Amino acid sequence: MTELQGHALNWLRQHHCQHLRGDRMRLVDRCTRYLIERFEVSRRQADIASVHAIADVEREELGWRIDALRTTPNALFLYHPATGQTKVFLTSDLPDDAAWWPAGGDLSQPHN
Repeated sequence: MTELQGHALNWLRQHHCQHLRGDRMRLVDRCTRYLIERFEVSRRQADIASVHAIADVEREELGWRIDALRTTPNALFLYHPATGQTKVFLTSDLPDDAAWWPAGGDLSQPHN
């Protein structure tokens, strides 16, 4: 975890129970703006740190983990330690529509 991601995680833990809890996009956007203003980092750096942090917060609540040993560039395996359940997502099943993506934001921009 990067230092910036740690700051994002702390901010999200303090704010995710507010009225924004059900609105992930707005919560990530607010966290991103906080990181940009407080630490003077690029939008891209702040977006990535915010998305990683929200994933950590939600993982703590939901329990799902990415199975890095079985995941490939074309198949994402998820594992739930409490239930033993496994799920797999294939890249061929993912939509091309950017509006569908729940974490939002285009993180494919060049590094700043």
